[in-house]
Amino acid sequence: MSPWQSRRLKHTNMTSTLHYFAYGTPRDPEMMEAIIGREPEGVPGTLYDYQMVIQRAAEIPDRVRNILASNWTGEEVGQFETYAIRRNIGTRVVGMVWGITPEERELVDNWELNDGLWYRKTDVEVHTSDRVLAASTEMIDDTSLSVAEAVHPNLPLYLMDKRRMLEVARKVRENHLRQI
Repeated sequence: MSPWQSRRLKHTNMTSTLHYFAYGTPRDPEMMEAIIGREPEGVPGTLYDYQMVIQRAAEIPDRVRNILASNWTGEEVGQFETYAIRRNIGTRVVGMVWGITPEERELVDNWELNDGLWYRKTDVEVHTSDRVLAASTEMIDDTSLSVAEAVHPNLPLYLMDKRRMLEVARKVRENHLRQI
């Protein structure tokens, strides 16, 4: 099943399930499995008044580059590109709304280096084919970043080598779980 095909969200009324809006690489079920240890269920969603941007290696804060260097080669860090989103009225970002647990959200936060390290978690309303869902995601407020479509008109799912991304995501998850 492709990342853009619907995966029904089960138990969305349970308090133990959160809605997480994934854009960029985490919209791929394979990547989410690498990050949280299982393939979640989800549905395609659209986030209005946000815009997808690309952050390149030179634009990544030094402290984040140092963290990346613990899992990536120097060459990979030097060529690193990642998607981010920022507020922008009149634009939209298409992604997936995954149903995950609070513990899995912590694994996503660890992978994304959220809240004070790189990205900032934020609550959003995501439109699916049949409803609007309250979800959380992460964003960057940097207005200097390039609009993603201007850099990569076809918006590839992976900006880095997919095999390496999955490998590093699994390693980061395993290390985090060992630490907690």
